[in-house]
Amino acid sequence: SEPGNDRSKWTTDMDSCKSVINRHRPNVVVGSGYINEYGRKTLAKVNESIPVVVNDGSDYFSFFCNGAQGLCLPSMLISQKENEDSSDEMVEFNKWLEEELEQSRYGAHLVFGYVVGDPMMVMKTHLDKLAQGGVKYLFGISKESSSSSVHEFITREEDDVEDETYQLKLESMNQVGLRNISFDERGDYTVKAIDE
Repeated sequence: SEPGNDRSKWTTDMDSCKSVINRHRPNVVVGSGYINEYGRKTLAKVNESIPVVVNDGSDYFSFFCNGAQGLCLPSMLISQKENEDSSDEMVEFNKWLEEELEQSRYGAHLVFGYVVGDPMMVMKTHLDKLAQGGVKYLFGISKESSSSSVHEFITREEDDVEDETYQLKLESMNQVGLRNISFDERGDYTVKAIDE
């Protein structure tokens, strides 16, 4: 998360997160948000047996851990307006995203998304794509207050075929913090905050 006015609190929180990570020993750590030099140095101190994924919003990519997929999404999803969706960069991103989501639907694995910025501000067209593509959660940061909500996307079918509803949970945090995602082979998952 981006440091606010109280830099000493932010650095203390970063150090505390590193200690908690090393104690809990998760399968992967995703650092997402504005990550300055101090933040990168702190993440480098995470135990070397724990993979660290850094999403600073400058690029997009996916990763896998224990059968679940993570999608690190670019910050341009927040800065773009619905009608500005035709730039070469956005067209290339949309093609990549559609391919990733199609593979995840066929693979039937859990998918979680990470965006640098407030997920509540992501373009509706992309929230719809993520929901329909099977993404369960979209995590991000907010300069305002922490919040969560559910985005629903309903496909309207013709010929008396039932409509399908897809849900995508959105969660934004306004401070340095940790979330633990636990899941099993059936696709059941829980997301909870880690304090210590």
